[in-house]
Amino acid sequence: MSYGGMPSAEQYQHQGQYYQAEKKINNGTIISTLNRKNILLKSRRRKNGRRQLSSFQRRTVGFRERRSRLKGRVQIRQKRQYKINENLKRI
Repeated sequence: MSYGGMPSAEQYQHQGQYYQAEKKINNGTIISTLNRKNILLKSRRRKNGRRQLSSFQRRTVGFRERRSRLKGRVQIRQKRQYKINENLKRI
């Protein structure tokens, strides 16, 4: 471990993928999965199971991902509904 200035070479190899992602944060395009997870964990959970994000958290989670996540949720809900209906038909 090197403290102070530049991190050592082996540290850089670990940091590489995160470093790339963090750098792009500034123009609001991407955030490392690590941070995205942390933000979603830190956010307040509403009664309906959704998470309440502050404007900053929203920006950092990333617009595209948010939309796809919402879309995914809708599809999951439809699938679940279908399963319930199928089970009811059998009875």
